[in-house]
This record gives sequence, C-alpha cells and structure tokens, in this order.
Amino acid sequence: MASAIETKGGIKVEPAPAPSPLKARLVRVRDALTAGLIERDIPIRLAFLAALAGEHVLLIGPPGTAKSELARRLRLVFTGQTYFERLLTRFSVPEELFGPLSIKALEEDRYQRQIDGYLPTASVAFLDEIFKANSAILNALLTLLNEREFDNGTQRISTPLVSVVGASNELPQEEELLALYDRFLVRHHVGPVSDEGFGRLLDLRGQAKPRVADADRLTPKDIECIHAAAMKVTVPAEVASLLKAMRKFCQDQKIPVSDRRWRKALFLLQVAAHTDERSAVSVWDCWLLQHCLWHKREERETLATWYEERAGAASPREPERFAKVAAAWEAKLKQDAGRIVHKEDEQGRPLYRGLSGNEVISKKSTRKKRDTYGYEREEEVDNEPIMVTMSYAEGHVSARVNGVAAACKEVREFLAWSEEQMKQLEQQIRGHVWLDPACAVPAVQSLQEHAKRAADVLARLEKAKAEFRKLPVEKDFVPRAAGNAGAIS
Repeated sequence: MASAIETKGGIKVEPAPAPSPLKARLVRVRDALTAGLIERDIPIRLAFLAALAGEHVLLIGPPGTAKSELARRLRLVFTGQTYFERLLTRFSVPEELFGPLSIKALEEDRYQRQIDGYLPTASVAFLDEIFKANSAILNALLTLLNEREFDNGTQRISTPLVSVVGASNELPQEEELLALYDRFLVRHHVGPVSDEGFGRLLDLRGQAKPRVADADRLTPKDIECIHAAAMKVTVPAEVASLLKAMRKFCQDQKIPVSDRRWRKALFLLQVAAHTDERSAVSVWDCWLLQHCLWHKREERETLATWYEERAGAASPREPERFAKVAAAWEAKLKQDAGRIVHKEDEQGRPLYRGLSGNEVISKKSTRKKRDTYGYEREEEVDNEPIMVTMSYAEGHVSARVNGVAAACKEVREFLAWSEEQMKQLEQQIRGHVWLDPACAVPAVQSLQEHAKRAADVLARLEKAKAEFRKLPVEKDFVPRAAGNAGAIS
C-alpha cells in the first residue's frame, strides 16, 4: 500500500482504491481532452460532464480562448458520432444550420429540408456567437436543444443530439434570447490564461492533437446505461438541506433559477456521483452548482463563496442550529436560576432575617433604642425577608440535565462526522472525476471552521448542564411559591 498523503490542511488519508472500469475510462478520456491546453481543465470537465448528462454548455469569453477547440475535442468522446460547427451572425439563415430546402420535395409540394450533415443529424455541435441567432432560427433551435426534436416539414423527427457547446463574447440582453440562454445548464467564463500559465503557453509548440483511444470512447448504449444508473443515485438529507438553503440564498440574492433548472442540475449531480463510483450525491458534488445557477457572471463568485462557507455544514446537525439550541437552553437556565422565592421552613412558614442575623418566622423584631432624652425605649422593626433560588422537583432538574446532555451528544456526533469528513476529503475531492482539485483547500478550511464553532457550542452546553445540576432540589416538591414564581416549563 502506498504511503499516506498529507493535505495542505494537515490531514492524512490513505490513497483512494483503484477506480472502476467506467471511472478509469472517463478519467483517461478527460485527461486526453486537456492535453496541450493551459488552464482549461475546469471547462473540459464541465463540458464532458454536461454531455454525459445530456445537457448543453455555454462558454462566455473573448476570442482566442480555446472555446472552439474545446468543442472540437468534445466530439472525440463519442464513437461514431457526427459533429457540426457554425458561426452565427445577424444575417445567418436557417439553411446554414438545418440544411437547404429539398428541390425534389418542393416539386412534390412538400416543404422539407436536406438535413444530412447539418445540426439535426449531429451528436455534438459547436455554435459560435450563438446569441446572434435571429427569430427565423430561434424557435427551431429551442425545440432542438430542449426536446431533441426537429420539425422537418410536416414531420417532427428525433435527433441524435447529445450536447451543444455554445459560445459568445457576451451575455444576451434581448428578452427574446433569454429562453435560449436558459437551455444551457452549464455556464462557464473562459478568460485568457493567468500570468502563472503564460510561461507554459509560450512553451507550447504547434497544435496539440488529443488522442482518445477507441476503446475508451462512449457509445449511445454507454450514455443510456449512465442515465439509467444515475436515476437510482440517492440524495441524502444533508445534500437536500444544502440545496434548500442554496435555493433560499438564490431567492434572497435575486438570482433567477427555474424549477426546471433545479431538476436538471440535480440530475447532473446524480450523473457526477454515479460516474465517480458512488450511489449517493455528496455535498462536495454540489460544488458543480455554481456553474449551473448563475445568471450574471458576477453571481458565480457569489455562489462559490456561499458554498465554500457552508460546505461541510450541510448536515441537518449543522452548527447554526446547535448555536440556537444552546441559546435556548441558556435562556431556560437563566429563567430557572432567576426565580427567587421567599424561603420557608419545614412547615411552609416564611423565614426572615432577625436582628442577630438568625432565621426567624416573625415579620418584625423588637429592639431597644434611647430617645433624645436618654430614656430607653422599645421599637418594632421589619425583618428582612430571606429570598432564595426556587427549589425544583427532582424530575424537573433531571429533565433539564438530560435535555442538555442529548444536545451535547448531537454536537459530539457532528464533530465526529466532521473529523471523518476531513479524513476522507482528500480522496473524495482530489480523486473526483469532475471537481477542481483546488477546491479541497477551502473545503478543509470550511470544515475546520464549522468544527471549531461546534466545539464552542459544546462548551456552552456543558457549562449549562453543570449549572442546571446546581439548582436547588426538593425531593418531595410542592410548588408553594408557584404563584409568585410563575409556571415551570
């Protein structure tokens, strides 16, 4: 066995076991697609995953950033599939995408296109400047993208379309293009290489030609099997909790996300989990959502930041809830400890502090005092009532202590879960087919922060439990002062 790996977060984990034939195959294809490209690993992963899920990907960015190259490489994933590519302009006509009208059909009074070699017969397509599509193209394109069907004359035919890679220098502004924009589940901004990557860009020689082995290419049957298996992938409670919270966040941030987009995004996560050899979606798969939910470019970073801060706390036992539980028990402790009543003797008679400091049952005491003429006289003074913390039934205190102990147990379980998550994090993220390996660092930091907050809450709960144990207890409890102290909850 190989030696343990130490992450930047200081966490040691054993290397992941050898991947299954499907995962190993997908990893080989993914790595082949990225060969010779600088800093294009994420869009390659996203486009590849989108194609496996039967979704389309939109690449936003300036010219010369390898958008078309990425689409051309994507066609290498599938065996025996056709590829179509076209640059759209304001003057593009339907014939350029869907094929010319058939002269023979017109002679027979039929309106039909010759679609062979055009978009309706393609499996993978690249449409550059896609938002230049005019109204003459738009309706047919929408149906093709969404339903995988094309109206050829009076016939609606099924198409073999797997995925379309759309590209644009800018996002659409016209309202009539928003429906087309919504058809692209995965969106990614592709910019120039960074300063760090520029040196490697200069070292490239010639045009890299990726090679995908024929045995690794996917067939329509492979895609069908992946979809069938992905439908059986479960969504655990912690993931459902994260999705609900993310939906609420999107609503608060005015990020429009339709119900259809949520459903498609969830299926994308299921495909990601299955192809990564898992039977359930994990909170780490949800890293992909930042590339599915944004509407404006700046919103992706907002979603990414939110996810990084919350990742690892998506469990129903999350620290935010623990803090509320601790605050509730602290409020009950303050209420119980703050109930001051008049102390009584064994017969239930109120007790007072006598002149000598002893406990007496009399409300008044008599003392001698000399008047202005020097004569000694007796005067009556009020004795001070002796006030004490209210005594509680043994069952009441026991219920309080047990309630806090149950909350402590839940927090400890979360801390154990967090520790296990951190142990598995390296192999879960760095061995993941689709995730950016760099997201492991903020994920570790997020888990550590949530664990620290949970530990702080645990300390508060332990202190509250100890204070509840200090409450005065009467075994044969009769709440004589209940009227003064208020009801006990």
